[in-house]
Amino acid sequence: MASKRMIETIRKYGVMAPFSSENIAGYIDTFDLKDKSLLTASYTADSALNAISVGCKDVTIAYPRPVDKYYQYLKYAGILTLTRDEYLEFFSMYKKDDLAKAWEEETLWDKFITSIIKTKDLPGNIALEVLLSLPDLPRINSLCKKLRTGDNNRRFNKKSFDKMKPVLKALSEEAYDYFYMLFDEFSPREIKNNLFDYFGQLDENNLIKANRYLSSSIAYDETKEKVKDVIPTFVKEEDITLESSKKYDNIWLPYDDESVDFVERLEKVAKNLQGDGKILASYVKYYIRNPEFYCWIEELKESGFTCCVEEIEPSLVPDRKNIRNQNDSILVLTKKKH
Repeated sequence: MASKRMIETIRKYGVMAPFSSENIAGYIDTFDLKDKSLLTASYTADSALNAISVGCKDVTIAYPRPVDKYYQYLKYAGILTLTRDEYLEFFSMYKKDDLAKAWEEETLWDKFITSIIKTKDLPGNIALEVLLSLPDLPRINSLCKKLRTGDNNRRFNKKSFDKMKPVLKALSEEAYDYFYMLFDEFSPREIKNNLFDYFGQLDENNLIKANRYLSSSIAYDETKEKVKDVIPTFVKEEDITLESSKKYDNIWLPYDDESVDFVERLEKVAKNLQGDGKILASYVKYYIRNPEFYCWIEELKESGFTCCVEEIEPSLVPDRKNIRNQNDSILVLTKKKH
């Protein structure tokens, strides 16, 4: 049970995502990033770090909330000060293969969600009785705890944070103050068990497959050197669709955001795309079940885009939305030549 102070912290700042759940290594070679620029919407810094690992020289990160910017500065401080093993130890939720073991029990979760849906119209006390009477409830509780807390007992350890502090402070006073406050007021166990979103997180084995900068100790050390010369510029997410004179060679917006108009957002962002640049418009799996998706593609074509759905490696984590046997794909946009 989270303390009152922890609940207040969550309400004020929100929770963080340890790593991107995207298979970035699967699509990164679709884009020309060497010595080029990138605008990316990100919570975790992984898109930026992967781009830098292949030679990107100019990175702008659009972030939704201040805490997302703080966390990405922490990831930068991590790669600049920690070894690859220390970095994975500090940031990852799950050790090798353990996530898969948890997902094997996902049918239990499906049963639980189905039961909640069936009881939604019942009076609260009766619905609660029905849910508590589920024979699998203890196992469901165990699964939820396993997924929420992870099994990496060294995650967010104080020793590694102390090692990162000087660099973090040099990168961002705001980020330093936030994480200093967390470690001052809460134990590492409280932080890792309450302040992170586990949904879609990969185990270490798959993190290494999904991220070029983590693919080997050599790749990590090379990225560490490159990062020293490419500290990102941060902008608020709502500002990325505003008029700006800066043009980017690549724009990545590969996350699900149904709170904004898909086509309108891309049309606005495209104003900041170099003539021969590419936009990573979406992970197709986010929208493939939406009948409007193909209408959006037609609208984009009418707006002057060439649209290409490209398959990448199959998704590295099971998906609860019954499309786990479908290959992961991305929607890539380029401007039509006139």
